[in-house]
Amino acid sequence: MRLWSLHPKFIDDQGLISCWREGLGAQTVLLKQKGYKHHTQMIRFYNQPFELLGNYLYRVWMEAKARGKKFDIFKIKLPHTCCTNIISVTSGQLEYEKNFLLKKLDTRSRYKNTLPIYRKRLKEKKIIPNPVFYVIDGPIEKWEKIK
Repeated sequence: MRLWSLHPKFIDDQGLISCWREGLGAQTVLLKQKGYKHHTQMIRFYNQPFELLGNYLYRVWMEAKARGKKFDIFKIKLPHTCCTNIISVTSGQLEYEKNFLLKKLDTRSRYKNTLPIYRKRLKEKKIIPNPVFYVIDGPIEKWEKIK
């Protein structure tokens, strides 16, 4: 499971689809309190208002819509009020995810024609998070499983 801290604009189509599906799975975990509730990616969503994950999914949906993808917004069962800057993410975590995604892009076989766009975006000096997060200085988050 990967719930990217990166802004969805940096994620390629294949990654965006995966992020959407995994976010919907995380939503089920939060609502039903079963499944991958101890998964490290879920840690930051516990002890937060449900709206956080609803807003996260809404931002992924907005990016998919902008790309012409047909994600069903009605699958977002949690409230989503489009709030921003709700929870912190460290600069080290964003940098780790950027490098992790660059490695993933090197192994992708689908959507090869669009991958250079995402590589170029990821090499920008200022990498921004999904708008539900705000950036603070710090190392990779403790919950991250480093590969």
